[in-house]
Amino acid sequence: MRRRMYMRSIKKVIKLKCQSSLSARQVARALSIAKSTVCDYLSRYEDSELTLSDLEDLSEQEIYAALFPETASVAKEPPRKPLPDFALMHRELRRRHVTRQLLWEEYRSLHPDGYAYTQFCNLYRKWVRKLSISMRQIHKAGQKMFVDYSGLTAEIIDQKTGEVRKAVDLSEDTPPEVFQPAGAERDDLELAR
Repeated sequence: MRRRMYMRSIKKVIKLKCQSSLSARQVARALSIAKSTVCDYLSRYEDSELTLSDLEDLSEQEIYAALFPETASVAKEPPRKPLPDFALMHRELRRRHVTRQLLWEEYRSLHPDGYAYTQFCNLYRKWVRKLSISMRQIHKAGQKMFVDYSGLTAEIIDQKTGEVRKAVDLSEDTPPEVFQPAGAERDDLELAR
């Protein structure tokens, strides 16, 4: 469908230019396309051996092959280099002492004509970006609270006695609907000793 629309616009440009005395700029304005595109179509038409009657008689594929010989002769898809198994690579990288360099060397031993190291890493990074790293959790308000121990302690001074005690720093993550400020409790003080 899209190629048919494309061929229609090429035919319109050529017919409008050949059958009228309009300039390339006027043809571009009349068809609402760029002047550079009109000039490209016209130069390709002049370089080919097509005539106006050929535009009516030939099929779209034949016209396209005559106007764009470099793309018509090219194979549909050039042979590709073998891709590494990114899922396996991702799992392997979690292990100790496994690096991308090591995985690339293994890949190249299996596929000597494979990707160079830089492209290998770029392809892996693109693959990793497609992974979903978020975990959606649905909670009812006030039902759960997540607590994380940061490993830090804070000093709390008793105003009456002046005694200094250490309290464990716990960070809390509650759903925004039930946000309540947290503070150190007496039991936390006992944990820090």
